[in-house]
Amino acid sequence: MAGLVAQDVQDALLERYGRWPLCPVCTAGGDLHALDVEPELGPDPHWVCGKTAVAVAPVGSLGTTL
Repeated sequence: MAGLVAQDVQDALLERYGRWPLCPVCTAGGDLHALDVEPELGPDPHWVCGKTAVAVAPVGSLGTTL
């Protein structure tokens, strides 16, 4: 459920503010893209870089990791 809520927030912010949260793994190379939530449904959702498959932070802990 938390994964779906995170995606809903991400979709709502996209229209008004742009991509969020930006991937900290790939931004050094100028490749700006948003993190994905995996798994969308199920236990223990994480923010993940969709290009490198690196798990960045658990959903709910993003601010404490970056």
